[in-house]
Amino acid sequence: MKKKKKIEKLRKYDYLKKDFENVVKELQSKCKHPKKGVYWADEWWAFGHGTGRKLKICSFCNKIIETKPKKPQWVCGIKRKKYRKLINKLKQNLKEERK
Repeated sequence: MKKKKKIEKLRKYDYLKKDFENVVKELQSKCKHPKKGVYWADEWWAFGHGTGRKLKICSFCNKIIETKPKKPQWVCGIKRKKYRKLINKLKQNLKEERK
C-alpha cells in the first residue's frame, strides 16, 4: 500500500512540475521584456561566492536575457593582484625546491 501511495504522489508531482514548467515557458515566450522591468544582477553559485558573471533578468517573467562575463576583484577574500603575487611566489619556491 505504501509503495502505491508513493508512486501516485510522484506521478502527481511530476505532472504538476511539467505543467508549471510549460506555463513558465509560455509566459517567457510571450513576455516583451520592457526596459523598465529589466535589471542586472550578479550570479552566485553559493552565498558569498560569486561566479563573476552579470545577468540581465526580466522582473516580470524572471528570464535571463543576457549574460556578461566579469572579473571579480576579490578571490578567496584577497584582492586579485595580491592573490596573483602569492601564487607566483609559490611557483618560484616550488621550482627552487625541485632544483
